[in-house]
Amino acid sequence: MKQLDLFENQDDEFIKEAENLLLEMELELEKLEEQEWFLKENKAFEWDKEFPQLCDADGNFEGFDLIVGNPPYIDIRNVESNLKSYYNIHYAKQKNSFDLYSLFIERGFSLLNKNGYISYIVPKPLLYNSTFSPIRKQIFSKEVIELKLYNNLVFKEANVENVVFIVNNAKPKNDKFILKNNDKSFFF
Repeated sequence: MKQLDLFENQDDEFIKEAENLLLEMELELEKLEEQEWFLKENKAFEWDKEFPQLCDADGNFEGFDLIVGNPPYIDIRNVESNLKSYYNIHYAKQKNSFDLYSLFIERGFSLLNKNGYISYIVPKPLLYNSTFSPIRKQIFSKEVIELKLYNNLVFKEANVENVVFIVNNAKPKNDKFILKNNDKSFFF
């Protein structure tokens, strides 16, 4: 351990502060590189370069007219922890969600233009599981064109009953939505 010398040059203190600042900057750079790696690894791109026809004159993304998909049914609890923290930061509606398809729904809505349509086939628990309440509110805050339940297994390997929805990103025409299925009613 170094002893303090009253006659010592104070440049050592300055060097120490500079080294600490450099260390902080290196840590920040590592964080940025990690984000860049994540974006590169997940094939992220810039909308104005990849889809210029979907952007206004200033290059601002305006959205897709139609998004159709069958998102993955993956339990997020089994995903690496750094990805979980990314999801919690970037997906506000489904914080601490336990299934990846709900994040796909949220992202799909964010990619639609103001009058665009979204249609997904997803597991039926979306309609009644409390974890999905925020994403249900998002779906039913829009104009639901069709909601179809499949009581039989659509994908036998998935071993889950499915629901298909078609939603227009415009405001809803009705204030309430009632879905009846096998003597059960769901109110949204």
